[in-house]
Amino acid sequence: MLSRKLCMVLALGCALPSWALAQTSNVIAVPPPPPMVASPSPAAPAPAPAVTPAPPPGLVTTPVPPAAADNAANATPPVEPNNWVPGKLAEIGVLDKVDGGIANLQVPVGGQVTSGDMQISVLACANRPPDQIPDVAIFVSIQTTDNLSGPPLFRGWMVRSVPADSVVGDGSDSLRVVSCS
Repeated sequence: MLSRKLCMVLALGCALPSWALAQTSNVIAVPPPPPMVASPSPAAPAPAPAVTPAPPPGLVTTPVPPAAADNAANATPPVEPNNWVPGKLAEIGVLDKVDGGIANLQVPVGGQVTSGDMQISVLACANRPPDQIPDVAIFVSIQTTDNLSGPPLFRGWMVRSVPADSVVGDGSDSLRVVSCS
C-alpha cells in the first residue's frame, strides 16, 4: 500500500511542469504564456459598423461658446468666508486604546485636564456660524505628564470635519473633537 502511494506521489511530481517545481522563497515563477490564437480567416464577415442613434425628437442642442482666454486667467473661484464663532467650553472625546473605554472631557478655554498620561490644555475653540456648513475646531496643546517641561506631543488645531487629521494622542489614548459651546 505504501509503495503504491509513493509511486503516485512520484508520478504526480514528474507530471508537474518544471516551472512549478522551480519556485523558491525568493523567486516566483510564472507559467509560460498561452499559445497565440490564429487570426480570423479572411472569409469571415467583417463586423458591422457602429450606428449612432438619432437624437430624440424635440431635442434642441445649443453649442457652448468657447471660454475667452483672458476671462479664464482673471476668473477666481468663489471663496466661502472664513468666519468662526469663538466658544468657551470644549468637549473632547477620549478613547482608551488599552481597555476600549471612552470618555468625554469638558474643558473650559484656557483650562487644562489630565487624561491617562496626557495633560490636555485647551487654548481656543470655535464653531462655524449657523448659516454655514457645521464644523468645530479646538486649539490644544498636549503633553505627557512625565515631561511637562519638554516640547508638547501636539500643539495645533483639531478639526471635527477632518477626523483623520484631528485624531491625536499617544500609544494608549486617542483624542477627537466632539463640540465647542
